[in-house]
Amino acid sequence: APGEYPVTVSGGEAQNYELSYTNGKLIVTQAVINGDANMDGKVSIGDIVAVVNIMAGRSEGYSLEGADANKDQKVSIGDIVTIVNIMAGKN
Repeated sequence: APGEYPVTVSGGEAQNYELSYTNGKLIVTQAVINGDANMDGKVSIGDIVAVVNIMAGRSEGYSLEGADANKDQKVSIGDIVTIVNIMAGKN
């Protein structure tokens, strides 16, 4: 699941080296689904609404990468067409 997970290291051995340990964290992010502009894990009518909102300047809370379904580096009506095609099983 997406989130942050602690990483604790220990137990290494080496004859000619002195080892020191630094704990850290593993950050897992959710993969972007092409066309999933509203980041709910599926491509549906809600993503078309999200693209319209992005085009109207209301992009907060949406995935610009997911919204750019046709991968032309902009969010436009062409992405809505691509999302419809994804929903219809054509992409």
